[in-house]
Amino acid sequence: MNLNCIESAASEPAFVSDGVVPESINSGGVATQHSDDYDATVFKAVSGYRERGWHVLPFNRAVGYCTLDKEQQQAFTCAAKDIGTKFMGMDVGADLHASNLVGIDVDCPEAAAFLRALLPPTCVIGREGKSTSWMFYRLNGTIPKNVSFRDYSLNGQPGPELGGVKVKAAVALPPSRHRKTQETLVWKNDVEPVVIEVEWFMRMVSICFALVLIARHWPGP
Repeated sequence: MNLNCIESAASEPAFVSDGVVPESINSGGVATQHSDDYDATVFKAVSGYRERGWHVLPFNRAVGYCTLDKEQQQAFTCAAKDIGTKFMGMDVGADLHASNLVGIDVDCPEAAAFLRALLPPTCVIGREGKSTSWMFYRLNGTIPKNVSFRDYSLNGQPGPELGGVKVKAAVALPPSRHRKTQETLVWKNDVEPVVIEVEWFMRMVSICFALVLIARHWPGP
């Protein structure tokens, strides 16, 4: 499907601000074979995320996710002097809600194409096998819970998840490894999350995933 045909569907994006991060914490070139070097890269990333005001969390490097329970995640704090202790041998992630972030979990390439076309550029996480895994924004307004978008068969049966909007989740951040593929997460666009109006945001995200369904199920010639 030609993306040019859907550009007119988007009104002017109601975003407020964006900005380049003063010092990039992109870590695409981590020498992961040296654990000391890898830990040092994680420590630097944690420090950078703290400076951005994000609620950092330790992610278990062996399983690829945060093993703290909900209460422990909410209570977790890490002063600058404690980074080396609390993140030794760990990867890093963030609590989206506590960080005042909303994330778009992108589970299919079609969704990534439409989201990039219709939403304002923001910070993006990817990996070797997937150029767009997560897109982060800050919202003017609130979303009460996570929203998922699924594929459907022609007879209406729900299929795999195409992606979703996450407001209550712990998400791995670069230079962590993806829990399934073990690929290193990297910042594909390392800027501050754009601030955007919640109503416009949800409308455009819903349109993007609706377009995925159309693209997938459009009858052939």
